[in-house]
Amino acid sequence: MSALGVGALVGTVPHSTLGLGGTSLAWQLRFCSIFLAAGSLCVARAVWVPAERAAWLCIGLGVVLHGAGWAVDFIAYDGVAPMPSFSDALWLGAYLGFYPGVVLLGRERFARRGVGMWLDGLLGGLAIAAVTAATALQASLSHLDTAATAAVTGAAYPLADVALLTLLATMFAGSIWRPSYSGLAFVAGLLMLAGVDTLYALDAAAGGGWLAGGVYDPLWGLAMLLLAAAAWLPSRRAPITATTRRTLVFPSAFAAIAVGVLVYGQSVRLNPVAVGLAVLALLTVMVRMALLLRETATLAISRKLSLTDDLTGLGNRRSFSAELDGTVADGRPCALLMIDLDQFKELNDTLGHHVGDELLRGVGPRLSATMRPGDVVARLGGDEFGVLIKDADTEAAIVAAGRLRAALGRPHALAGISLHVGASIGIAAFPEHALDANALLRHADVAMYEAKRGRTGHGVYASEGDHHSRDRLELAGEMRHALANDELTLHYQPVADLATGTLVGVEALVRWRHPERGLLAPGVFLPAIEQTELMRELSRRVLAMAMCQAGAWFRLDRPWRVSANLSATDLLDHSLVGDVSSLLRRYGTPAGRLTLEVTESVLMTDPARAMEVLGELRRLGVQLALDDFGTGWSSLTHLQRMPVHEIKIDRSFVAAMATEASSAAIISSTVDLAHALGLRVVAEGIEDEATWRRLRDVGCDAAQGYHLSRPLPAAEFEATAVEIAERSRVAAEAPLFAA
Repeated sequence: MSALGVGALVGTVPHSTLGLGGTSLAWQLRFCSIFLAAGSLCVARAVWVPAERAAWLCIGLGVVLHGAGWAVDFIAYDGVAPMPSFSDALWLGAYLGFYPGVVLLGRERFARRGVGMWLDGLLGGLAIAAVTAATALQASLSHLDTAATAAVTGAAYPLADVALLTLLATMFAGSIWRPSYSGLAFVAGLLMLAGVDTLYALDAAAGGGWLAGGVYDPLWGLAMLLLAAAAWLPSRRAPITATTRRTLVFPSAFAAIAVGVLVYGQSVRLNPVAVGLAVLALLTVMVRMALLLRETATLAISRKLSLTDDLTGLGNRRSFSAELDGTVADGRPCALLMIDLDQFKELNDTLGHHVGDELLRGVGPRLSATMRPGDVVARLGGDEFGVLIKDADTEAAIVAAGRLRAALGRPHALAGISLHVGASIGIAAFPEHALDANALLRHADVAMYEAKRGRTGHGVYASEGDHHSRDRLELAGEMRHALANDELTLHYQPVADLATGTLVGVEALVRWRHPERGLLAPGVFLPAIEQTELMRELSRRVLAMAMCQAGAWFRLDRPWRVSANLSATDLLDHSLVGDVSSLLRRYGTPAGRLTLEVTESVLMTDPARAMEVLGELRRLGVQLALDDFGTGWSSLTHLQRMPVHEIKIDRSFVAAMATEASSAAIISSTVDLAHALGLRVVAEGIEDEATWRRLRDVGCDAAQGYHLSRPLPAAEFEATAVEIAERSRVAAEAPLFAA
């Protein structure tokens, strides 16, 4: 079809330029075949691309109607149709296809457009058409009598073309449009059509005759072929970049053009068409401005809603982030408080979500009333709130946190009962703790979770408590490789009887032989994975290695129990007891040779489940120890119910025993209490012989620490066990302190 159209066009050019006229049947057939080929290409594109089907069907209809006008001219008028004629009706009717085609194509080639964009196009078309009618076509449109009918009809073509081009230009102006081959061909076709129509109209206004087969005819054919070529050339979709400024520029500019035409009419007698088009443009401006006012009001409401939390009426995360970004960008010191309500999930589960929502609605006013004017309070999501205190440092934030917790701690009357709700608050200050808004948010969040974990009420960001640093994320990613390549190993720290100096056991401590960072202690990498699925795999690997070593020493008749630590993840794992039993059988390790240690903080994660698991482990015959005793929140409350065999006094008390009478008293009381409950007592962190003697003096059963030995690989420990035992025996035989 494209070859047919191009060939037909080439065949008409010599005929037209030589002035041979359009009465030749061969010429007429060749000329009509141009429109047939162009229309067929548009329809084929419509069939081939469903997304643009309606657009190209309309444009194809316009091309076919244009060609039909020529066919009527040739058949009915022998190429010399009067103006107006049935041919003019078909030629002008072609725009009934072109206009919707351009609109539909714009919806596909450009992003979706609202009514305002199309009104801008209509307004532009009317304004530019009014200018054209008042200038280039003024002479032909000045007298709308019967004699001037031909001139008026001829003027209709360029006016329609100008309006169409303006509509297209309005679409381009509201978008990021990089010309594609398709777009260039489409614009070139419309420009060609407008140009030849204008020349034709000027000839008609000057009274010049027109005959089919003239120099204008190939140009009309070329215009149709360019439109058809646009259907198949490569195209791209252009995004909308409409802004408030652009939205105002177009209607304002076109309104000014229409007013200019009417002002020009005060000094020159304008033709009625120009005046009518200018008046229609101004009426369209009024409609556009009314729509713009409505859009602006809707936008303002939408913007407010987009920045407001609909439950509490406070600002939401988006508005809070904007305020924080602006404050940090201005370089103003500020403090960020991240607030999380304690036990909110339990409240929802117990009383229902509607009561939880009622609580959140009551929290908002309390927070706002506590802060100064100018401070920003927002609900960030769920039961999490944020407070931005401008021109404040860490000390001011701590004071504010105290006020906020006091306000939240007052009773809430909900569901007919009085509830007391606590909160954990994380504090981070700019520029002390972070130099950008995102880091400040994250650090306040880290501090909040540390405060919740430690039940301290509030906490200030500290890098050592940040378990989400980039370095730790990298370590978490590398741990999977470490587990697959056996990069983990165990070091063993001996435990000795304080009374006799006999080595009674060892504590297995995991180390990571990192290929680049060297030997890593657990404090470096465990925080990075303790909340991931890797923690379970690492724990099972450590248990397996510890039991394997315990079984080996048992078969060598070495009287050493091996201790290993359990995490919160382990105690919540229903398969733990079965896994421990299976590992004991696999390595031939007596259950009594294994001690599993848990901390009070681990037990408090889910006390009921933890007690159940510990009871099952005890029934297996495994020894159980309560690690870091004295650092938890309810040691004495739960100690009697815990199915443990021994407690391990935390090194913080042991280290201060020689210098602080209170620490010594705590250890002495703890030893007496444990013995009354039938429990052994192990002291951690013995650094010197004096501490050994003091612990032996208060009746502590066993101890471990650097005074005996640092943690050693199994082979090295075996090689130095005699030396370590001798050192502990000497310490055990040292005289007690005088009473």
